[in-house]
Amino acid sequence: MRELVIELLYEPHVDPVMDTFSENERLISKAVNFSVTSESLWRIDRITGPADALNQLEQVLFDPTDCNECLTGDTCSTEWEYEMLTSTSTSRTVYTHGVAIEDCHSVPHLQYLTKHPRLAVSAA
Repeated sequence: MRELVIELLYEPHVDPVMDTFSENERLISKAVNFSVTSESLWRIDRITGPADALNQLEQVLFDPTDCNECLTGDTCSTEWEYEMLTSTSTSRTVYTHGVAIEDCHSVPHLQYLTKHPRLAVSAA
């Protein structure tokens, strides 16, 4: 098994999702499971934290006007679907699905390209 280590530096007020995590240090998200191909991605995330932080995150996460997956300021044309699977006062389980992800600069898509270098060259 390969290990992929990526260090991401975020600028404030560029990514509303990361701003929410930066402002709420007790907010934690872990990918329970995910699958990514050159064409699509699905993921299940378990998010825990204070109720007010989760409510704030839910507002920006389900905002259809912004790609919450891209690491750059550019907006991709990927069609994202988010669905709340479970919700309590201190946790959320969220299903994410995206199609046509070839121009989305997300961590899972970058990881997929590192495993398939021929695609990385053709996608560049």
